[in-house]
Amino acid sequence: ARSAIEAVHGLGRALEALNASLADELDRPLRLAIGVHAGPAIVGEMGHGRARSLTAIGDVVNVASRLEGLAKERDAAVVLSETVLDLAQVDAGGLEREAVTVRGKTVPVPVRVAASFAEIDGLVGGSSRPWAGLGVTGFSLAPGGAGRDDDGRFGPAPPLQETGSP
Repeated sequence: ARSAIEAVHGLGRALEALNASLADELDRPLRLAIGVHAGPAIVGEMGHGRARSLTAIGDVVNVASRLEGLAKERDAAVVLSETVLDLAQVDAGGLEREAVTVRGKTVPVPVRVAASFAEIDGLVGGSSRPWAGLGVTGFSLAPGGAGRDDDGRFGPAPPLQETGSP
């Protein structure tokens, strides 16, 4: 759970860097809306040949998707379920708290809403390299199949290249 929060923080930092590098080319900055939840899921490759892809199914995927939709509705960067925050053992007292009704659930889901990625800084210690020490190689913002090998299978994404800016 903590790694998920650190990954979200890293995505926010990478997006800031990307927006800074493309500022002269964009009419407005690129934005992300992310929903994060934790729970059991069935994960595996589905499909055949080039149509094969990694997928996850389960209630946790549905809830995370609904939280992403809530982030978009609220014009927020991230909506984190309190399940994730409890598992990560982080104090999110500074984030707006509410219980939201999620389609397909009978009990409201308690969440915290971060309007910006900067609000996540306090949850992960504000590291300028949040991906350091995570069990991942990195992530790629390249279009069209980043993180896949020539046969379309998932593999490690190329390592992040530091540019000297946080």
